[in-house]
Amino acid sequence: MTSDPPVLLGKFPTASPSSFRYAAKAGVLVFSDNVYEDGDLAKVPENDEKWQDRGHTAFVYDDPYERHWDTWTGPKRPSLFTVKLYKDSGKWQFGDKFYNVLHGTGHVSACSFFFLSCA
Repeated sequence: MTSDPPVLLGKFPTASPSSFRYAAKAGVLVFSDNVYEDGDLAKVPENDEKWQDRGHTAFVYDDPYERHWDTWTGPKRPSLFTVKLYKDSGKWQFGDKFYNVLHGTGHVSACSFFFLSCA
């Protein structure tokens, strides 16, 4: 029995998406990722570069760290995103628009696995 070789459907703008859940009926992939205040996942690499090149060598933390084993809170916050992922004529299709479902709400994604209960 032979299977088809893997096919690249699309790419994420960052290397850090996590906590994937697939909503088959809706044809939507839901995931978590860290994003800057503008909420635009596509601009994260550009904003990362700006943050690294800001010229500061000292930090003032207005927000404490989340837990003692985590890193200090930075300019990014976790949010939930969706992207279309569906089968059309037997072939998988991956959308090119990522929607930040929490943008503008003031909420952040507090769980690693957002469909499971948080500790």
